[in-house]
Amino acid sequence: MSEIEVLCLIVIIIVVSCYAIAFFMAFKKSAHYQGNSIEHVSMDQEIGEFLISSGSSCFETDNSPELKKKRKKRFHSLRDQRDMEKVKEKRSNAFSNFITVLFYILLGLLFAMGIFLRVNKEQFFIGNHSYIVIESGSMSKKNVANKYLFDEKLMEEYDFENQFDTFTMIQLEKVSKPSDLKLYDVVGYKLEDGTIVVHRLVNITVDEESKTTYFQFRGDANSTSSEYEYHGHDGKGKGLTMDDIVGRYTGWHSFGLGLFIDYFRSDIGIICVSSGILVVFLYYFFDDRVAKKIANREDEVTELIDEGKRSYFRWYNINYRSNKKYKSLTKGLSVSQEPRK
Repeated sequence: MSEIEVLCLIVIIIVVSCYAIAFFMAFKKSAHYQGNSIEHVSMDQEIGEFLISSGSSCFETDNSPELKKKRKKRFHSLRDQRDMEKVKEKRSNAFSNFITVLFYILLGLLFAMGIFLRVNKEQFFIGNHSYIVIESGSMSKKNVANKYLFDEKLMEEYDFENQFDTFTMIQLEKVSKPSDLKLYDVVGYKLEDGTIVVHRLVNITVDEESKTTYFQFRGDANSTSSEYEYHGHDGKGKGLTMDDIVGRYTGWHSFGLGLFIDYFRSDIGIICVSSGILVVFLYYFFDDRVAKKIANREDEVTELIDEGKRSYFRWYNINYRSNKKYKSLTKGLSVSQEPRK
């Protein structure tokens, strides 16, 4: 890695670490406040009202017209209904949880692919194929200066309609010998600094003395070949050979996938995605702790409600004020204030 890349990596680590500390402290403080509020007896009234309203069928009589109309099961206690609701909720959440997990797995794979491409010189392999994301527009259109691209006779034999835009991910097939390449193939080759360029092969020459095959390339959008793309440009016979060839373009490409990966491997992309994953993890971690406290307290309040309904209605006082629905639910119940143990 170059000094600039190392410096960028250090900056990224510092920024993400600062985000991690800030998010952790914020979520921890919020979870602590919610936990204390839930465990305090003052919240029992709201919890009780919610439980009674959501479990109203428990308070209906066996001969209730509403119960007969809905044909619902008659529960003997609020606990029975809560247990059934938990089973239903678990089943309904199974699919959504699966989709969520699948989404984050896909996001993680794209993020990992972007990092891998950045570390591995913008290239990764699957079998005999390699994949790269195009960084320039040199193959995005046809330049009228390249007459061969518009030659009708050549167009019958060669494919001149295989251009691709910047940020497109393309597939290259590995080649092992010069005969695997033919004129006007789109080929990826590697420069001395490791940069991969994908251009069209426009000329093939063989040095009679060394028997070395040299390749000349040119981007379809360029009017000429760059000085490093042809043999003998420096007067010393230096040019591109099979040692520089990465692979031949197969025609497979994906602009959307390439755009995503290009973003994920950028500095701002790494910071945003890392921070986003961190926020989601911390949110679910602390939210799960709060949810467990809520569930535990709801269970306790449920027992108080059932105890009061089954025997002599011992329970803390709930004032339903002018809410007719709540009044109808508790009509006939003898309730009294009882301190929490």
